[in-house]
Formats: sequence, structure tokens, C-alpha cells
Amino acid sequence: MGDIYSDASLIISAALGEDSHAGLFFERDPRTTQPCTLDIQYPKEDGVLTRETFLVFHDWYMPEPAYLDERGWTFQEKYLSRRTLRFSQQGISWTCASKPASEGLPMGLIPLNNKSDFDRYIRTDAAGGQSHRLDISQKLRWWYHITEIYSRRIFTRESDRLMALAGLAAKFQMPGDEFLCGLWRSDLANGLAWIVCKEIEGYIPDANFTSTAPSWSWASHPGRLITYDEEGIEGKLTDCNYSLVAGAGKPTSLPVTPTTSDPGKPEFLPVTFFEALSEIPTPLLTHVPISPVSCSLKIRGLLQTIIPEESSLANYADHHQNHKPFWAIRGAYSKESKTWKRFLANAFYDEPVTRADLLYCLPLRLFRSSYHEDFQEPCKGDSIGKSVSFQNSRLSTEGDILPGMTWCAGPLSCCRLKKSDAFSCLILKKADAGVKYRRVGYMVALSVGRLFDGLSPTALEII
Repeated sequence: MGDIYSDASLIISAALGEDSHAGLFFERDPRTTQPCTLDIQYPKEDGVLTRETFLVFHDWYMPEPAYLDERGWTFQEKYLSRRTLRFSQQGISWTCASKPASEGLPMGLIPLNNKSDFDRYIRTDAAGGQSHRLDISQKLRWWYHITEIYSRRIFTRESDRLMALAGLAAKFQMPGDEFLCGLWRSDLANGLAWIVCKEIEGYIPDANFTSTAPSWSWASHPGRLITYDEEGIEGKLTDCNYSLVAGAGKPTSLPVTPTTSDPGKPEFLPVTFFEALSEIPTPLLTHVPISPVSCSLKIRGLLQTIIPEESSLANYADHHQNHKPFWAIRGAYSKESKTWKRFLANAFYDEPVTRADLLYCLPLRLFRSSYHEDFQEPCKGDSIGKSVSFQNSRLSTEGDILPGMTWCAGPLSCCRLKKSDAFSCLILKKADAGVKYRRVGYMVALSVGRLFDGLSPTALEII
């Protein structure tokens, strides 16, 4: 399906058509879109009256949403189509990589939105190259942005939600990367940081439908809006007018790897606190559904037992009703002091949980501004290479972490954190007596930089 739309010379869209019998035309008042002239007399700065004629038109270069704009399968058609002639209640409009135009704005405008970003910077040519270079982190932000918009779409069959995105994912896919149930293997630390918001207004999914998507995929919550805004505010970036290049809106809060402003200092290395061990990519074919057997994510990371306060659990319903986060005090057991530590977190539950549930937090990455120079010097006075070698040797022989250090994945195998550091974490629930867990929420743990000190990484499977 994706190739049909991306290779077509022209797509004709009946935007108001609710089925295959709907036509392109219907009665309307053409005066609402017809440009007209307006004579205006006004004083200039020197006080002299001036008369000029202006062309006035109703600005429909971004048409109001119609029936097709709500449906799931038509989402990728919008981006993959190179040229679209759209018939809607507002009139006829035209969209292509050069400019959008309409009856009310026939001369068109230079487009600056997420569709134009796809045409200019993301769409790949037949040879697999790109005509314009775009920072990888910007491309991924584009993906998270359209994921938020896509979560608004409705389906007759909810099982189609990932399949209906496969064509767009195939065009977006970067060399060497893999599509994992709506996420990308190269950026799992950010991709896993989605938040469930309110239900889609007026949309009631089939009560008999059970999602085959894993709990760690945003696709496992049909009928719910998804956001990557860590303030938990739904709708902040669901505007199709948002452009990565123009910056016509606040980008998602997902961080890029920070760098130092001093050219004499090295760039900070990316720091994450888990690593993927194995997973099976989602087939990028629209006729192949995902299999629940092949959806587990096997990783190695840090697990900390947590017990939520009763006051935080009571806020689950309010969070989904008001689309806002709530502050929650957590308890985490410290092996060092053999006591329960209390800390503050901004928590978002995917589903109701109780104090009787066995809950854990799994740190993904540092939260935004928590990067600091200590990452470049994990052990004061020693080189990074020497520190990493010593830490790896200690892990393999003694199975533990250096005192005062936190294990991390990637180039650095350990780092020294500050007490003020904050983490983005998954909230996991035990799924069996073994190593299987389910995602039940997401949280930003505040001022907990030493919470994971001395913990050794463990292998687990998130289903």
C-alpha cells in the first residue's frame, strides 16, 4: 500500500467520503472561497491619505479536518503522496513538495509543516540516499511528533494500527536501524518514553479486541492519545503545522546528546542505563500482522524495587481525565543502608496499579539537563579507558559496581552521578516468577542521582 501512494503521480482525495460510494462534488457556496478586491484608504506616517487595492481571500491552504483526516489508513497516504488534489467542503486544494494552494489561495505558499519536512528531508530516493541532510535526532523527533498525531486516528479494526504505519516506516527507516512495534532500535531510550493521555473523543474501540502489541509499545493502548511531552500535556504537538526546520512550535522534550560549548573540551558521550539484548523487528509489510510471540524486548538494565504511596495511586483517574501529571512520593529499597528511601517523581500510569503489585523502575536515560562533566571523568584522576577497563574487569570477576558509581550502557560502563540528577524511567510490573515484566507506566524520578549507585545490571524480558 505504501508503494502505491509513494509511486503515484497524483492522488485524488474525496476528503468527506465515508465510504467507496461517496463522490467528489457537493453543493456549496463558492463565494466563501472566491478571492475579492478591497479598496482601502489610510494615512501614511507623514499624514498623507493613501488609497490602495488589496486582494482578500479566505486562507484555506491548510484545510479544516475532514472525515479522511480522522481515519488510520489514510495517515501515511498524506505523507507518502507526492501530489494530492483534495476535494472537501472548503473547496479544492492542492498539495505537493513545492507548495500548497487552494481556490482561496491560488498562488500558494511555501510549506513549512511536518509534511514538507518529510518531502524535503526524510523521503528517500530509489538509491537509498537523501537529497538533504538532516540531523538524526531531528529525524527521530519528527517520528515522535507524527506518532502523537497518529495516535488520534481511528480504525475499524484496531489490529491494523501498526500495519497502517508500515509504509511510512519503510520510507523513514535509516540504514542499519530496525522497526520495533512503532519504535526504532537505535533510539529505544527515547522511544520508550511515551505517555498515555486521555481517550480519543467519540471513539470506542471494539470491546472484544485484545491488542497483540507488547506493553512497551504505544500501540498497546488503542483509543488513547499518546504524547512524548514529559510534562504529560496532550495535544501540545499534535498540530500538523509544526515544522522541524521552521521551529513553529516547541519540539518534543526528548533530548539530543548535549555538547560542550568550549571547543577545547570533548563532547559529552550519550548515557543510557539499559541495552537491548535481542528483539524481532516488526515486518514492514502492511499485510503481515505482528505476532504476540515475537514481541518481547530482552534487555539488560538496572532494576529498583519501588512502592508507590497511596496518594499517588488515587490520582490515576484524575491524570487520565485532566491529562496532567501528578507528583508522587516513591519508596525504593537501598541494599547499602538496608532502608527504604523516599523520593519525588512525576509519574504517569498506563493502567491502574496497587500497593500489592510488585513494581520496579528501570532507568532509561538522564532527564534533559542532568548531563554534566563528570561523565567524561568517571573516576577522578584516571582516564576513561582505564576506568572502563577496571569496571568491566570488576563486573566479570566480582559481579558488582565500583562504590559511588552507577552502571550505564554504551562507551562508558559506569559514571558518577550527582544527587540532583533526574532519570526518565519505565514503571514495570512482575509478569511471572521469572524475568518477565510488563510496562505499567512512565515516570521522571527527581533528585535521585544516587538511587542506582552500586546496582549491578540484570537481564530481563519486557512483554
